[in-house]
Amino acid sequence: MITRYPLLYQLLWLAALLAVLGALVFPGWLQRAEYPLALAFILLIGLPHGATDHLLFGQLSREQGRKISMPRFYIFYVGLVLAYGVLWMLLPWLALMLFLLVSVYHFGQSNWNYLAPRAWPMHLSWGAFVLFVPVIWHFEASRVIISAMVRQDVPQIPELLRFGTVGLLLVLNQGLIIWNVIRNKLGRWGAFLESVNLWILFAMFLSLPLLLGFSIYFAGWHALSSSMDQIGFFRKARKSFGWKDYIRAAAPYTLLALAGLTALYLALPYLGSGVLHPGLLFMFIAAVTLPHMLLIDQVYGSSRTDDGLT
Repeated sequence: MITRYPLLYQLLWLAALLAVLGALVFPGWLQRAEYPLALAFILLIGLPHGATDHLLFGQLSREQGRKISMPRFYIFYVGLVLAYGVLWMLLPWLALMLFLLVSVYHFGQSNWNYLAPRAWPMHLSWGAFVLFVPVIWHFEASRVIISAMVRQDVPQIPELLRFGTVGLLLVLNQGLIIWNVIRNKLGRWGAFLESVNLWILFAMFLSLPLLLGFSIYFAGWHALSSSMDQIGFFRKARKSFGWKDYIRAAAPYTLLALAGLTALYLALPYLGSGVLHPGLLFMFIAAVTLPHMLLIDQVYGSSRTDDGLT
């Protein structure tokens, strides 16, 4: 991924290193600014990268020779979101496990989709790294969010297990990068860049507060690179498709999602809660991630056949 968008990743690395420096120099300020900054990154950058799913469905349908049925798309999309929402209400632990599994695969796939058609070990190990390292390292903060999502108290993790898991995920991902060099699946320069990326993210996750570190990853590493992948996919059908077209297409559905969150916030007093807890935001993201991931999986599968994303 890095060699495809070098300028993007250079800027992300610079931003991450500056954030780590800021955490060392102004730790109190970052703690106070964590919630508004994280919310801004997730809503203004993270959320829009899934707001062109209707266009992805249309182009995939044309490529596969299927009749485009937008009512069918909306029924499938909204139905899956609502079904997942019901699952959260009835079986929150099962919904959480499904969300974690989907997120691990989705995050890993977005970083390693160029490596091989089915690079399952890389997908799962990378997704586990970016998801579980910040959650486990800052478990005192994350357990509050998880407890709200599953509606019961989550026990603390022993410190030795916490440190060991974080270290294991780092070593596992570094080892798989080296293993792919040995197997001639990854060049030495590409492996060096991926290793730099791994260690910069590791430093950022450990240095920044939980929500801020994860939201920077989600907005920058995941959402922006995914948006650029989608633009490359749309250019197969329209060569002139660019960022302006992408933003214009994403804007209506982004605003619709923001309106839904606002309505949920206004309804909270009637649902027995007066605050918009971060867990509720992640439950909303979880509900829309599943149909988005299914479409993105088809996009990457389609683009591997004709190198459409490069």
